[in-house]
Amino acid sequence: TPMCQRVYEEHAANSVSLANHSLAVYRLLFNYAIRQGYTNYNPFSKVQRRIEKARKIVWTREDVKAFLDVAYSHFKWRNVGLIVQMAYEWGQRMGDMRMLKWDNYNMETGVLTLEQSKRRARITLPTSEGLQAMLKQQHEEYGWQQYVAPSNMADRNGGLVPYSIENLSRVGDVIKTEANISNDIKLMDLRRTAVTEMIEAEVPLPNIMAMTGHATPQSVAPYLKHTLKGATVAARMRGFV
Repeated sequence: TPMCQRVYEEHAANSVSLANHSLAVYRLLFNYAIRQGYTNYNPFSKVQRRIEKARKIVWTREDVKAFLDVAYSHFKWRNVGLIVQMAYEWGQRMGDMRMLKWDNYNMETGVLTLEQSKRRARITLPTSEGLQAMLKQQHEEYGWQQYVAPSNMADRNGGLVPYSIENLSRVGDVIKTEANISNDIKLMDLRRTAVTEMIEAEVPLPNIMAMTGHATPQSVAPYLKHTLKGATVAARMRGFV
């Protein structure tokens, strides 16, 4: 266990989120080994986790526009721009957007039907006219293979493979630098940004959950951010503004 704790701390030195995720995988692996009779003890069961500090950073509309302007002005970055636009407008996780397939999207109605990878929630979402136009153009050029916004790397069968998490983040950082966007802002913050904007727009919680796929109001809490606009809405509804 002391050795496992050191392994955990090495992960945590780079990312507490990655360390906690890795710890969960290690525990599952050893629990499986116990059930199969390979060992009698899980050395990761007593490893002490660090509490991950909740991120509160959100994108501004200006940041999103600047990112998309740069991404769409270079063909090599176009698909990353589309992934970001879909994640932002639909309020979805980057992982689901980079793996999105044409089978999930109805070109005639502009409706997205998706089973989320994390909680397996099934959602059905509308699409803005601007995003529909982008997806129509995208389908004309990339509709011959299964992914909506793949990387330019081909698999052994000649199809294109989706962006990996690492490659998507790397390219996203390059685009942010080109667009003069702070490196403190991450692509994963787009989902929080979408939730924050819906709250500030006074969207009822059940409707937010219908878009994001959250099962309970408590599961939305990590995405909440205290903002002046949100407080102004609350004050107005109380009759003080």
